[in-house]
Amino acid sequence: ELRGCAGCADCDAPEADTLMVLVHGLDGYARDLETVRAELVAQQQSARHSVKHASHAKQQLSAAGGDATCVRGGDRKQRQRSQVERAMLLHSSRCNEGSRTHDGIATGGARLAEEIRQVVTAHSSHLKRVSLLGFSLGGVYSRYAI
Repeated sequence: ELRGCAGCADCDAPEADTLMVLVHGLDGYARDLETVRAELVAQQQSARHSVKHASHAKQQLSAAGGDATCVRGGDRKQRQRSQVERAMLLHSSRCNEGSRTHDGIATGGARLAEEIRQVVTAHSSHLKRVSLLGFSLGGVYSRYAI
């Protein structure tokens, strides 16, 4: 059962266009992927800072009559930055915590699919894509849920 976001206690970025579901492995808990979650958050914050800094530098360079593309590093880097800059809704799956990983792939995968449906429904007005990151058995559940 979800707690919080119409809800989900672990959801960030309420206006995100991408849902990233983190799925733990055998006998696991949502907190098992906390390091991965923290790194994803740090990468997003770093990317936002870089894009913001590049935009500010571009404005300064343009005001001085310079070529703005040298600050951005060209169109390819701009596309990469805009992809990284996308707001991401992180959700740590809880439906199969602990011993609930022992009742079969189909049962656990179906529970995960239902949990994802609930999160997507709660955020459906702005989500465009769903990504799953599963560790070990969590990867198998993710494949089943898809």
